[in-house]
Amino acid sequence: EALGKLSGYFSRYAPYEGQRHMSLRQSSYDIWLNFMNGDANERDVRINYYFKGPVVGLLMDIDIRRHTAQEKSLDDVMRGLYNRYYKQLQRGFTEEEFWQEVEKAYGGPVPHLRALVNTTEDIDYEAYLKDAGLCVDTESWAIRRVENPDPAQIAFLERLELL
Repeated sequence: EALGKLSGYFSRYAPYEGQRHMSLRQSSYDIWLNFMNGDANERDVRINYYFKGPVVGLLMDIDIRRHTAQEKSLDDVMRGLYNRYYKQLQRGFTEEEFWQEVEKAYGGPVPHLRALVNTTEDIDYEAYLKDAGLCVDTESWAIRRVENPDPAQIAFLERLELL
């Protein structure tokens, strides 16, 4: 079910030119100006962060898990933000505070993860997905499990609860 939902999001931006003109970060600023305005060329000039955001979140989660031998995940980042900023400080968090929490979970700098949010270049989805036993079917723009996962990929899929 999760892969189906993510695939639906992926197919709403990945095949279109807009991702080469607008980053995920830019979309978060632009969304209030142009969201769902019905432009005929909308998918060719912009992206919607509601679609690309969850997919980038998956890539971040996989990379954090890979780097920490599955000891940490994006869930740790979100729990840390909630506990520190909402429960302790009773406020929201800044973008930089988010990245500090990601670096804490990752165990070091994450310029490659920041790039996922800031880039208009093509993302090498396969490089992130392969460790988790996932791949992209570019005909249907679906994220799916690989045909014959190796033992490490099976373990990863099990930890992601995708097996």
